[in-house]
This record gives sequence, C-alpha cells and structure tokens, in this order.
Amino acid sequence: MNRFILSAFLLVAIFAISDAAVAQQQVKDGEKVEIDAFKGAKAIKRTVAGGDQIFHLDGDNKGSFVDAKGKKIESTNYEANNGILIIKKFTKADVGTYSEHPAKNTETKHADGSISAVPGLTLDISLQ
Repeated sequence: MNRFILSAFLLVAIFAISDAAVAQQQVKDGEKVEIDAFKGAKAIKRTVAGGDQIFHLDGDNKGSFVDAKGKKIESTNYEANNGILIIKKFTKADVGTYSEHPAKNTETKHADGSISAVPGLTLDISLQ
C-alpha cells in the first residue's frame, strides 16, 4: 500500500513539474515585451511562423537573430539587456515558443536510484 501511495505521489509531482515547464503569456499587438525567464543564457531559441531562430545574448552575433541556416535576420526590433531579450514592439511575427538555447533538462535522482529528466522552461507567447 505504501508503494502505491508513493508511486501516486511521484506521478502527480512529475505531472506538476512538466506542466510548470511550459509557461504561457499573452501580450497585446505593439506592446513592449521583456523575456527574462532565461537569465544567464547565452542564447534564446524561438520557433515562430518564420521558422526556428536563435537570438544571441553573447558572442559574435550578440543582439541579433540567426536562422537555422546561420543567416542573420533583421533584428532592429530586438535588443539584449543584461541577459534579457527585449522585443520593442511585439507583432504577429513574434508569436511562438521561446526557450533557452541550447536546451537544458532538469534531472532528478529518486530514492530508488532512477533518474527522471524534465525539459527546461518553455515560454509560449501569443497575442491577446
């Protein structure tokens, strides 16, 4: 019986953690948006209608988006400030999923020796 209770508790905890790993935010068209959920990251990946893009907060491409082919994308509407991505005027083109790049998983070691991994935080941003 105790194993059943412990298993049920762990299952509920895993679901709670995995739901917490996806945050949702709704913003208004033209609103200034600061993405500070990934402090300390070197880059932020986003998946938008235009494809996968990586905004570099550090390094050679600092302050700009780069697409999957390595091509710089016009980035005057974006800036980096102390590890925070700032979208000056949020538009339909910015709607998508944002995450730290490269992606980091959170691993948890359990008393029975097993290890579970939960994907890092993902932020879904949409228009109101």
